[in-house]
Amino acid sequence: MSNAVITQERQAELRAAFAANVAAGRAPCADVAIRTAVEIDWIRSLYGDELRGANLRRANLCGANLSRADLSRADLFAADLIGANLRGANLSRANLSHADSRRANLHHADLRRADLRLADLSDADLSRADLSDADLRHTVLRRADLSGAYLRAADLSGANLHHADLGYANLSEADLSDAFLRRANLRRADLSGAQMRGAQLDAIHASIVAAIEAAHDLPALIAALERGDMDGDAYRNDAHIVAQCWINAIERGMTPENSQIVQITHEWFRYPREESSV
Repeated sequence: MSNAVITQERQAELRAAFAANVAAGRAPCADVAIRTAVEIDWIRSLYGDELRGANLRRANLCGANLSRADLSRADLFAADLIGANLRGANLSRANLSHADSRRANLHHADLRRADLRLADLSDADLSRADLSDADLRHTVLRRADLSGAYLRAADLSGANLHHADLGYANLSEADLSDAFLRRANLRRADLSGAQMRGAQLDAIHASIVAAIEAAHDLPALIAALERGDMDGDAYRNDAHIVAQCWINAIERGMTPENSQIVQITHEWFRYPREESSV
């Protein structure tokens, strides 16, 4: 967009703010209030990807091109980021709480330690994004693509992950307490050390996890998990999540309840009772 869209007065105001920051040894955009995608385009024509610490609170950035921009520590509270292109952007430690980021492209974005509380990321592309230690409490992630995302130690408590794709995501040490995970794809997700108390899972997952959490040593269950012989084709490839929950249970020193385990194991897994090694 052309500079004519921004008034000369506004350009002068922004230039003065940038100059003051540079003179003080700060990032040019630090704490500078930026209001629209048009201003973003104009600023990037001057400073390239440098938008560190910018004040974008409640800014209208719908459809904005912020790919590969450095927005680390930026304040995007309640910003309109619907359909925005943030592919490969640096949003580490940024404040995106309450932001409307539906359908945003955040593929391979750096969101380490970002604040995403109560943000709406429905249908957003977060594939391969780094969300380690991010705060995603009560964030809406319906139908979001989080495949291959790195969510180690992220706080997803109370998050809505209905129909989200978490295939191959790293959720180790993540907090998924009270998260809504119905119809979520957890194929090959790493849930080692994850907290899932109160999480709403599909019925088959909930039953298996309940059984696993009562187990300490169940060779037949492990064999079934390794074969992927889970009842129902939709769950045949979810052995990894179940096996990891079982490992977590062992690490917590759960007491074996073999009668309950045997009953649920034979209910959900395809192999003859006489072959059970329990």
